[in-house]
Order: sequence, then C-alpha cells, then structure tokens
Amino acid sequence: NLNFSAGDVTPNAVIVALPTAGSQAGSVELLYDALGAVGPTADLLVDVTGFFVVADGSGSAATGPQGPAGPAGPAGPQGPAGADGADGANAFTPARVVQVAVNGTPDGTNGAFDSVQAAVDSITDASPTDRYLVKIGPGTFDGRVSVTSHVHLEGSGVGVTTLTSPSTSASTSPTPATSTVFVGNGTDVGIRGMTVFNTGGTNNGRAIGVIGSTQVTISDARAVSTGSSVGFAVAMEGSEVDLSRVRVAATGGNASVGVASVASLPTLRDVTIDSTANVSTGISLVDGSIMIARSLRVVAGGGSNSYGLLNRNSDATIESSDLSGGTSAILNEDFAGDSQPVSKVGASRLVNGVSGVPTFRCGASYNEDFATLSSVCT
Repeated sequence: NLNFSAGDVTPNAVIVALPTAGSQAGSVELLYDALGAVGPTADLLVDVTGFFVVADGSGSAATGPQGPAGPAGPAGPQGPAGADGADGANAFTPARVVQVAVNGTPDGTNGAFDSVQAAVDSITDASPTDRYLVKIGPGTFDGRVSVTSHVHLEGSGVGVTTLTSPSTSASTSPTPATSTVFVGNGTDVGIRGMTVFNTGGTNNGRAIGVIGSTQVTISDARAVSTGSSVGFAVAMEGSEVDLSRVRVAATGGNASVGVASVASLPTLRDVTIDSTANVSTGISLVDGSIMIARSLRVVAGGGSNSYGLLNRNSDATIESSDLSGGTSAILNEDFAGDSQPVSKVGASRLVNGVSGVPTFRCGASYNEDFATLSSVCT
C-alpha cells in the first residue's frame, strides 16, 4: 500500500511484484481508496525507481554488485619466519697469501693464524716461481719469527703492526734466539710495513738478524733494539740486504749499533738511524763489507765513543746524506793488516769530522758549519 495524507506530495515507497503470467502479465493495477469515503480524488504520478528479478522463484533476490572496500583493519600478528635463503658465494681468497690476525686461530682454520711463525710454518712449497706473502693484520704479535726463502712478511703499517720479543741468547752472530725476526741461509725474503722490536734481556739482542742470505729486502719499516747491554737494530753477516724507507733505533746500556754489517753487502736508501749508548755506532761495517748508501740521516751519541759510521776494513759509498757522531762522523779502522777501509762521501754533511786511517774521499761535502770539506774530508 502507498499511504499518504491530504496535502502530502510523496507517499511511502513500495515494492510491487510484476506478474509474469496470466491476463495481468506485465502490468500493475493501481487502486485509490480514501479509506471508504465517497468523493475524494487523487492525481497519481508513478515513478518506477528500479527493479530486480527473483532468480529462482524462492523469494531470494539476486546478488547485487560488490560494494566498495571498507577501511583497512588493524595489522595481524607477525607471521612465522620464512625459509633460509641459499648460501652466498664464497669470498675471494688470493693464492699464496697467508693471513695473520689477533683473532686468528693456532691452526688458521678460521682463515687466519694467530701467530706469524705458525703462518710461516704452514708454507711448504714456496719457490722462485711460487712466492708467498704472509699478510699480518693490526696488532702486536709475538716475534721470534724465522722466515724461509721466497716468503715475504707484510704488516698493516708502521705503528699498526708490531712484532716484539726479547733476546734469549748472547750469541755474537744473528740467531733465532737473539732476533725478533731472523733470516738464515735464505733468499728472496721481504720484511715490510711493520715495527720490529727487540726488548733485550741478554747481550747482543737484535730486532732483525740476517745470516748467510741473499736478496733480503727491508722496507717501509721500523727496527728497534733496546734493553740489551749490547744491542743491534739490524744485524747482518755474510748477507746481501737492501734497506729502504726504514727507521732504525738502538739504545743499550753499554753499546748499541743501528745497522751492523759483517762481510756483507748492504744497500741503504732513505734510512734514518739513531743510536744512543756509552759506545754508540750508527752504521758498523766490518770484515770487507761493501755499502752503498743514499739519503741517510745518522745520529750517534750519548757516550764517550760515538760514531755515525765505523768503517773497519770495508768500503763505504755515501751520497746526499747527513752523518753525525758525538766523537766523529766517520771512523776508519785498519785491523791486523787487512785491506784498508775506504769511505767515499759525496754531497753530504759530516758533523764532528772524520778520524782514524786517512783513507777518505769527499766531494761537494761540508761540515756542521756548512764549511766545504777538502777532498780528504778535512
């Protein structure tokens, strides 16, 4: 029924079933009844606002179109972890490089050894065509390292990597027991990028000791000897050793030597040497050593006998350098009728002159007052 009162314009809406069969199929009959009263009339305007079809005749309407999505609900609880992903590719490991680190292991199973000697000992097939590099990370490590042929030690920098040990022998020749780093009867050996420190404990302590070896290079490094009554920062015997960009320091109770050479062939370039003791020597050349040096800075002092260079029956060629000794810059000594020492100096400064056997040759050199020296260094 559509019900409305007098004066209403719009009555209530109504849903009317549309006959689909019989004489009234497709039509709607409209009847007006003024609640039984006689006389009233009405004008009707019918507005069909829509229709729907009952699908199965059961009275249930067909499903209309889906309405718009409602607002998002609150987040649900965290779901379980997903499965592990595939393993990544292995990190690149260069051939013939052995790592040493403070967090390494004794056998190197985690990729690095915890000691330098263990790393060196793990190398069994080094050769002239298969050289090895022992790469040492930052930190302080136990020295007492004996390096074999075709093996090079490389630290992470001076002041970053330090090898240190005491001397446990008073041997007058370099040995593993007297040296923090030792090279014996080897060839093609390198020591670079680190500080090597010998803390003494006995006479003849050595930071770096080399004997019977060739093609030994020490570069971009620092060698320090202290605490021995007689101490050597770098000592070589019967060897061929090249030092470049090296800082050397030796301090001892009685005697100290920065670089000591016995019957050897040292080559020095851009090397700084400080030696302080009662008897101190910057460089000692003995028993037919032959040295070629350039860009040295040598200072020896602290006692009654101090020499920048002690040349005993050896041959020294020095250029573009500065040598200073508390007693004299250079002392030439001739022992037991051996070949006379010869010291040749060019374009250098000699503080406190020269002494000993007068076998000196000077060119374009000068003293501590920058006065030109004669051809015999006087």
